[in-house]
Amino acid sequence: MDAQQSNYRYQKFILVFGLIIFVIKVVAWYLTKSVAILSDALEGIINGITAIFGLYALYLTTIPRDSNHPYGHGKAEFITAGLEGILITLAGLSIGLKGILSLFHPEPLMNLNLGIGLIVLAGIANFIIGLFAARKGKLNRSLALESTGKHLMSDAYTTVGISVALIVVYFTEAYWIDAATSIVLAVILSAMGYKIIRKSLGGVMDEADEKLISEIKTILKKNKHEAWKDIKAIRVRPLQGTPFN
Repeated sequence: MDAQQSNYRYQKFILVFGLIIFVIKVVAWYLTKSVAILSDALEGIINGITAIFGLYALYLTTIPRDSNHPYGHGKAEFITAGLEGILITLAGLSIGLKGILSLFHPEPLMNLNLGIGLIVLAGIANFIIGLFAARKGKLNRSLALESTGKHLMSDAYTTVGISVALIVVYFTEAYWIDAATSIVLAVILSAMGYKIIRKSLGGVMDEADEKLISEIKTILKKNKHEAWKDIKAIRVRPLQGTPFN
C-alpha cells in the first residue's frame, strides 16, 4: 500500500473514532451540565468536520497526476487545512463567549465523578490516536493527516486541563472555575487555529521548506560528481503525500 492510500485509510478511521468520542463527551456534558465539558464537546464537532475535510484532501492526493495537474493534487491538503484552522478559530471564539457569560452566571454541576471519568477516557484515546496520526502524517509528508493528529493531541491536553479543573470544583464547589477553564480552552483553540492557518497559507504560497532543502543538499553532496562545481540556490516543490527519498 502506498503512502497516499495509507493516509487515506487512517483518516477514515479517525473520522469514525471522532464521532464516538463526540458522543462520549456529549453524554458527559448531559450528566454534569459543565460549560467546560460542553466546550470540549463542541470541539469534538470541529474534530469531525476537520476529519471530513482531511479525508477529502487525502482522497484527492490519491488521484494520479494528469495533464491539467502536472504536480498532482496535493495542494488540496493546504486548502482543507486552512479551512480547519478557520473552523478551530471560530470554535475558540464561540467557546470563549460562552465561558465569559457563564463566568458571571455560574450554575451548580452534577455527577462530576462520572463526567470526569468519561472525559478522561476520551482524552487518553484522543492522545493515542492523535500521536499515531501526527507521526504518520509527518513521515508521509501529509499536512492534512499531521494537522488532524496534532489537533487530536491538543484536544487531549485540554481534556487533562478540564479534568483537573473539574476535580477542584468537585472538592471546593467553586463553580466559577468551570467557566474560567472554558475561557482558557478558547484561547488555546484560537491560537492553534491561527498556527494551522499560517502553515496552510505558507504551503499554498510555496513557502520555502528549509528542512527539506537541507536534506536535498546533504544527499547531493554525498553523491557529488567531480564535474560539479558547487550547489547553489536550490528550489524544490515537493508533492504532498510523497516522502522525499
